[in-house]
Amino acid sequence: MKRMNVGSATLVMVFSVLCLTIFAMITLMTAHNDLTAAQKNADAVRAYYEADAEASAILAEIKTGTVPDTVEREQGGALAYSVEIDGNQRLAVRLAEKDGEYAVEKWAVEYTGEWKADDTIEVWDGE
Repeated sequence: MKRMNVGSATLVMVFSVLCLTIFAMITLMTAHNDLTAAQKNADAVRAYYEADAEASAILAEIKTGTVPDTVEREQGGALAYSVEIDGNQRLAVRLAEKDGEYAVEKWAVEYTGEWKADDTIEVWDGE
């Protein structure tokens, strides 16, 4: 009886299945990381627009003639206030008075967290 040689075909099949399994695991990990990043981004966008809506409501109050207690008066008749976005950011608003009306002079996100220098990379100092 003639002997069948299936050793090389079996090795190729095992190697192919192993490669496909590894690629599937890498794809799964990448998809999970993308989902996590998308959720963090959605949370950040949601927090910004909540702060934006609150700042817009304060602006609407000011335009109707009511100045909330959270608004500070600056020199020259300008008004300034801020709304917290998260623990490290706030939406800062500054209004300038022009012809009895208030116009938005500044509407910007400011970082309020503590700045930490990244000194983990050793740089050659030339000596």
